[in-house]
Amino acid sequence: MPHLPNLLTLNRLSSSPLSPETWPFDLDELPTDACLVGGAVRDALLDRRSVHLDLDFIVPNRAIEIARAVSVCHAAGFVVLDAAREIARVVFPSATVDFALREGCSLEADLQRRDFTVNAIAYDPRTARFIDPLDGRADLERKHLRMISAENLQDDPLRLLRAYRQAAQLGFEIDGETRAAIRELAPELSRVAAERVYAELGYLLAGSEASEGTRWLQRRSRMGYCVCICRVRRRSGWRVWWRSMVRRGSSVIVIRSSTRRSRRRCVRRSRRSRSRSPSWCH
Repeated sequence: MPHLPNLLTLNRLSSSPLSPETWPFDLDELPTDACLVGGAVRDALLDRRSVHLDLDFIVPNRAIEIARAVSVCHAAGFVVLDAAREIARVVFPSATVDFALREGCSLEADLQRRDFTVNAIAYDPRTARFIDPLDGRADLERKHLRMISAENLQDDPLRLLRAYRQAAQLGFEIDGETRAAIRELAPELSRVAAERVYAELGYLLAGSEASEGTRWLQRRSRMGYCVCICRVRRRSGWRVWWRSMVRRGSSVIVIRSSTRRSRRRCVRRSRRSRSRSPSWCH
């Protein structure tokens, strides 16, 4: 694998979220085969820092029991997020730690079920070894957001919006095959609860990264292949969500689909006027 000059180096490891020294609990409280996965690994490799730690561990068994034991030991908050899939959360004053049961017969099988290659890198804190069967670190080097498979996106269509959010936040480009899959699967968003869509948009268009996310989406909408942003009042479809967005004065993302039925016309309302300007958004 080529040298990754922008990624985590050994001299920064001790201060990164990958180091147990930065965790609010001891490594010995975890089973020997527990691995750190997801955004914490990705952001550590990119040397992206946050005041609040957000860690995700996968374990082969007893995920809820492990989470409960950690919370009791440190008098931290505890909540079961998904009893059927064995996902639980421990909440510390400066960190949120999720424990999830491994899906599939191996760690590699679990990583194959995720959304994008950059989120499918695992880290073993005991051996300081990265497990990267899908070349996610190479995509970090190229600043590419690449899907693992179209089937994974279809399993949870909210991942279509997550692609734009993560690309904007990381300053990455969505690769061509992934863009094509997003356009093809855009109608599947109708299966997603409005509250989940609203939350995902909120991550992109709120907080310190709002202007960056908005500019990223506007540039790509003018390129004509992915999305548009507009202030919009819809007359049908996802009515509660659209009205909620309009009340809060937020921008709305509309993904273009390759099918005629799913295409929608948008209205962009200027702050200075109420005239319709749909020429760039359809």
